[in-house]
Amino acid sequence: MITIIGILAAVLVPAITGYVKEAKVSSDVQEAKAIYNVFKTYKLEYEEGLIDENQDFFSYYYEITGEELVGDKTKAKASGNKFWFCTQGGQGGKEYEYTCMFPGDGLFSDVMAFADVLVYKGHYYTVISAKTGEVIKSGLESDPILVGGTEG
Repeated sequence: MITIIGILAAVLVPAITGYVKEAKVSSDVQEAKAIYNVFKTYKLEYEEGLIDENQDFFSYYYEITGEELVGDKTKAKASGNKFWFCTQGGQGGKEYEYTCMFPGDGLFSDVMAFADVLVYKGHYYTVISAKTGEVIKSGLESDPILVGGTEG
């Protein structure tokens, strides 16, 4: 009897773990797409002059959702930060690595023009196109973010 329970556990635990990861990745993708939709609206309103040119995306997002995407605007890699504007392709030769610009790095209009991809950190990292909202990569477990070309 104990052997049967052990065999069932050996088969079921990895399967259940896989389903849990899939659910978390799916949740991250949906959140990243929702953020992209708010970003797209912000960008349109910014270009049409409907919002103050000094209002950055993060404060705009907070006004709409009541959620903080960036807990500490002075440190790109602060633990509370979960969103970055990036260019595709880093300098370390990794397949998925992104050089990111942070809100304090310049005018926000420059950040919008600079960004090829948006990187969201939920349970895992999700990378979406800044132009189309298409998911480029999801479920990344290791940190793909370079800030100003360096890790950290």
